[in-house]
Amino acid sequence: MVKLKTETGMRPAQVMLVLQAHAPFVRQPGPSAVGEEPLHSLVVETYVPMLIGLYDLLEQGHTVHLGLALSPILLEQLADRVVQKHLAQMFDQLVEQAEAAVAANRHDEYARYIAQFYLQLHGRSQRVFERDWNRDIVAATRTLVEAGVIEPLLMTATNIVPHLHDQLTQRIQLQAGLISVSRHLGRRPEVLWAADDPLPPSLIPMLPPLGIHGVIGKPDTTPSWAAVGWLDKQAGIWVLPPNEQLGLHVRSLTLGYPGDAVYRSAQPELSNNGMRYDPFYAYARARLHARHFVAVLEDLHSRTPAAQQAQLMLATQMEVFGSGWFEGGMWLRSLIEAINRSTLLQLTTPSSALAEASIEHELRPAPVENGLIDGAIHTAALRLRQAIAKHHRFDAGHERVLNQAARELLLAQSGDWDRWQGTAAADYGLARRTTHLAHVHDLLRLANSETLAAAQLAQVSALEEACNPFPFLHYRLFSNIEEATL
Repeated sequence: MVKLKTETGMRPAQVMLVLQAHAPFVRQPGPSAVGEEPLHSLVVETYVPMLIGLYDLLEQGHTVHLGLALSPILLEQLADRVVQKHLAQMFDQLVEQAEAAVAANRHDEYARYIAQFYLQLHGRSQRVFERDWNRDIVAATRTLVEAGVIEPLLMTATNIVPHLHDQLTQRIQLQAGLISVSRHLGRRPEVLWAADDPLPPSLIPMLPPLGIHGVIGKPDTTPSWAAVGWLDKQAGIWVLPPNEQLGLHVRSLTLGYPGDAVYRSAQPELSNNGMRYDPFYAYARARLHARHFVAVLEDLHSRTPAAQQAQLMLATQMEVFGSGWFEGGMWLRSLIEAINRSTLLQLTTPSSALAEASIEHELRPAPVENGLIDGAIHTAALRLRQAIAKHHRFDAGHERVLNQAARELLLAQSGDWDRWQGTAAADYGLARRTTHLAHVHDLLRLANSETLAAAQLAQVSALEEACNPFPFLHYRLFSNIEEATL
């Protein structure tokens, strides 16, 4: 739908909705899904309902554009057949529980009403997941990418904390992430998501050779109207800062919409004020809050300097619109509908918005000091590069060994283990990192063997099945082409 210019002659504000999603590697290779709960929560409560909403909006004729930063390790798990089977079992359980609740509350009008609501909600998600998408959420996402609805953004392969790693690791993580996103979603990302952690200046020169032209991140200084600026003008890298005030509307329980008393609390049968929860009124309030947010965007547009086209971006974690705020999915859907009705706003994606933008400002990267690099990770990476340099040719068995060692090293570098320090999950994160590093060293010992016995190959097969993301990964990506700078 073409937007009309306002009476003042100002161009419509370009509105970008950018969502980020990540889950640590929790895939369970066996029939039991115990341990995959963080992944299931993200998919069942947030991702599947959101995708269904986007498809519904398209069918209704709305213009829909969204920036989506899915961590490559999340994509790899969503594409895994074992994980897909576990998700199907999860949907089955939710539907069965809702059906049982309906039957058990025949004489309780309110309880039956709530049970029927969840039965309809989970039942539709289950039908779409099983019948329409054949359990393949990645393919369903790729269809929206090909339709121009979703613009995929780049993240590092295992969502590392960049300043805790050397430059060679940063580059490998970017390259592996780029391959994974392009392979699964059918489009090379042009924009890097870097809004969660400080962006080391050393990482910026790596972006142009990868085809990355922009960064969603937090520079040192930001104009009050949150315009785009050059991060590195010579390299042609721009940075677009998230608008933190807009983010508070959807993230904060005290200052934002999610804390409204009508919305569902952590207890599904209660609202945030402890009263009985009613999804009819909660969804109506979400639609009202979406219209309020459009008014906020239009007000920001009116206060943008006349010479500038307003570029307004809401960038936040996807979980906000589901597991974080149950009615958030309805809010997001209603927001897109309301933007389509506005003559002052135009929905777009980051790369499209910046393709014709006149960028005048330079925004310095936020200051960041390199953190203390984990010596155990650095030693494992160095041993892998030494093993690759020592042998120029490998047979198929030894190639499998080194490829799996590279895979285990990526998993050991995962940023989850770093971000969990100081939390209740710290011991688990340390144990996971230690396990993957032990696998690296075990595999490198096998790589030094002249021949591989059947028992050794069986050991490799077991690791390939247990830790199987990035099947495209080749150990040569870890070659020491240039020395890492600590």
